[in-house]
Amino acid sequence: MRILIFLILFILVSIFLPKNELIKEAKADSYVPSGNKNLYVRVVLANFSNASFSGVTPGEMSSQMFYSYDSVRSFYNEESYGKVSITGDVYGWFNLPAKQSCDAESVFDQAVAAAGISVSSISGSSPVVVVAPFGPSYCGWVGYSSLSRNLIAVTTTNPNFVATIAHELGHTLGLAHASFYNCDNRMLFSIQNCIVEEYGDDYDVMGSGSVKMVHMDAVHKEFAGWFNSSNIQAVANSGQYFLESIENTSSKTKAIKINRGDGQYFYLEYRQPTGFDRNLDSQQIFGGVLIHLAPNHSSKSYLINPLSPSQATNPALPVGRFFSDPVSGITIAPAYQTNSGIYVDITFPSAQALTSYSLPSQFATGDLVSDQGTVYWIVGRNKIAFTSAGLFSSLGFSWGSVKNGDVSNYQEMEKLMVNTKNSRHPIGAWVKYGNTIYYSHESGLIPVPSWEVFLSNGGSLDKTFNANQTDVNLIKKSYNLKILESNDYRIYK
Repeated sequence: MRILIFLILFILVSIFLPKNELIKEAKADSYVPSGNKNLYVRVVLANFSNASFSGVTPGEMSSQMFYSYDSVRSFYNEESYGKVSITGDVYGWFNLPAKQSCDAESVFDQAVAAAGISVSSISGSSPVVVVAPFGPSYCGWVGYSSLSRNLIAVTTTNPNFVATIAHELGHTLGLAHASFYNCDNRMLFSIQNCIVEEYGDDYDVMGSGSVKMVHMDAVHKEFAGWFNSSNIQAVANSGQYFLESIENTSSKTKAIKINRGDGQYFYLEYRQPTGFDRNLDSQQIFGGVLIHLAPNHSSKSYLINPLSPSQATNPALPVGRFFSDPVSGITIAPAYQTNSGIYVDITFPSAQALTSYSLPSQFATGDLVSDQGTVYWIVGRNKIAFTSAGLFSSLGFSWGSVKNGDVSNYQEMEKLMVNTKNSRHPIGAWVKYGNTIYYSHESGLIPVPSWEVFLSNGGSLDKTFNANQTDVNLIKKSYNLKILESNDYRIYK
């Protein structure tokens, strides 16, 4: 499943997005979180002329949104430590003239008109949610956000549609998704080395946790402005540090932030089955710390599993275990739990130790290196092997470009090995098909719109190859990838 995101033209803004949400974007970065926020949410219940839903009454919907102990209003009040207040009204049920469809935009217009809501009254602080039995078959989404119009649609074919409303309101508040780095047992944890599972974080309402209302992670809470200065601690020295549970409302530390040194930060948090986090299924996460990666002050988070990097389940680093980051040399080790929280030992390497431990960087992405009789294509700090000379030549590579060197300390990307005549060009290469150049990425082949963009991303004609049939087939499947931009973040460094 993928989500389709509209930015003027229909283009994707993410990698490997499950298709269960559709977001029509407003201007990028148009929302600046301020911490405190008052939302007036109007919910319109609507049926189609040929399809209806009777599973909830207006009174029940009002209770689930605004008045019950587990309402959306109560959730955001707890989630934000009292900084987000939600009020609102419920309208309907209305019988719309339209037949059942997945066209949320036209349904918006009819539902808003049926409820007598003035379009001019709709804003970022006063969004409208339309609840209807969209269909007749699966629409490719269970939640739809038109951020430019401040309208949300959810389908009653999803039994968890109230939790989906909570998720979509997170987008209204400027928050992106809670993803998971699936790193295929590699510990490098980065967008260059891992597959991004867009909704892969089960422990955040902005991820696959949207099937239940559970707390957002520390990355999202920092971005939203819900942490006070005492709630998040930036750590740069070795020592033992305390974390109280993220659900707690006190002024103590709820998140630890560590600069990894590669443009990303580790965010550490501690969860307990209290408040809305009683909805969490996994008991494993209550016995250790959750670790997320994100750029500084980011609206999007990436959960990692330090012990099983390809598994999104049971991701907490438990007491008695440790994680030593191969990129920074930083070691994180939960020491012990108490009734009030958890203590974590954090160790930074000495400058000498870090230098000796650092991964090699003498080769650049796109270099061809022969080591012990095998030729490798270098991608950042990883290597992709060619299993035969014939395959190497068939892809248009030149033996004159091959260097000799030691790449034993580079991480091998076995799943991307060039080992059959049907192999695509390796990731990090530039591929030409027709009059267009594409950038080879794990998510597919990304079109390059101009020569200027090509050069700004380090494009080089000597590392550009004619597409083979496998590349062509992949291009046809990559139609919905966002085109490459100048200095694009998806370029492997």
